[in-house]
Amino acid sequence: MDKKIVHLIICLLIGTGITGTAQEIWTLERCIEYGIEHNLDIESERISRLQTINEHTRSKLEFLPTIHSSTGVVLHPQRSINSTVEISAKLFDGMRRYYHTKSLGTSSEIAAQEVERIRNDLSIAITKAFLEVLLAKEMVRISDMSYQVIDEQYTKQKVLYESGKSSYSSLLDIESQRSSERVKLYNYRNVLSSNHILLSHLINLPYSEDFGISDQISQEEIVPITWESIDTIFRKARSLPHIRASELKARQRMYEARMAAGSISPTISMDIGYDLRHHLTNIGFRIEIPIFNGGYAVTNIKNASLEHKKSLLEVKRQEQELYKEIRKAVQDGISYYQEYMASLDHLRAAQTAFEFSREKLDVGVITTGDYNYSKNTLFGAHSRSLQAKYKYIFQLKILEFYKGEHYR
Repeated sequence: MDKKIVHLIICLLIGTGITGTAQEIWTLERCIEYGIEHNLDIESERISRLQTINEHTRSKLEFLPTIHSSTGVVLHPQRSINSTVEISAKLFDGMRRYYHTKSLGTSSEIAAQEVERIRNDLSIAITKAFLEVLLAKEMVRISDMSYQVIDEQYTKQKVLYESGKSSYSSLLDIESQRSSERVKLYNYRNVLSSNHILLSHLINLPYSEDFGISDQISQEEIVPITWESIDTIFRKARSLPHIRASELKARQRMYEARMAAGSISPTISMDIGYDLRHHLTNIGFRIEIPIFNGGYAVTNIKNASLEHKKSLLEVKRQEQELYKEIRKAVQDGISYYQEYMASLDHLRAAQTAFEFSREKLDVGVITTGDYNYSKNTLFGAHSRSLQAKYKYIFQLKILEFYKGEHYR
């Protein structure tokens, strides 16, 4: 007897272990983290940023003098070998090299903001797909409950029909409805499977039957949106990557305008040559003064200044668009919450009406058609309630994104 008990305990432990590891549960945060880590666009943009960093570093080296040596052989009239070392340094060029370096440094910052923009867009897309999976799971759940209810009712009607207390047409109506509910259940399961695949594709996760997501979000209490000052949210949202990138581009256009202005300044260079054979040192200075080049320099200066003004207008335009988006997001959030609360009231009323219909059908007071209408109304109320719920949750995530509270 003791051996049998020990054997049973071992089997239970093994079974529990297998069940516990059958499916790996992923939270929203983990999906976003995994998706960002394995996203090819983000990795490609990071490489592009490294290239801009390299160009910025190289531009700093342009401030150093260039050094080269040369060796030549003179064959006639007297054979000789000349070896020299030459050093050239540009002392002043109208600050063009300085602003070129600043422009390349800004390009590196813009590339960093582009990485952040892709990260944010991916986070929002993953959040939306994650919530759609949760919605599909709940739709499968209520569809399964609806099928179980109609299946139970079919069993009762079959007993009533066999005992002569119900008509054959009533039984057929229930059977037809049961078949319809079964098809509906399969369709929702297919939607759930498709949403799972979409989410796994977004995070670049290889196919796995063990991929499951946490329903923690769906279990959290739904609280009303707090009306915050739109100006307060806007001030926080100005740090979003696309706004920062537009500001940096405006700064870059300013550097380019100053580079263009430097093209009409004199250029002063110094050259030092050292003859290794004769030990002679030559030092020379060269000044280049632009006089006339067909108006290209002046035109470039004017156009660069206009580009800078256009970039400043683009910053203002994007800020205006952002303000409108935030105002609409807040208003939509309030509307979605009210819609969700109204759908819960409708759901409670539909649930009560369905319970009465089921009782009346059991005693033969109403027809199966009336019962099916009540049941379909209840299912529709469930569906609208769930859709309103997840629409509101997603809107809350959007507002968190604007306030900088989104997952990093």
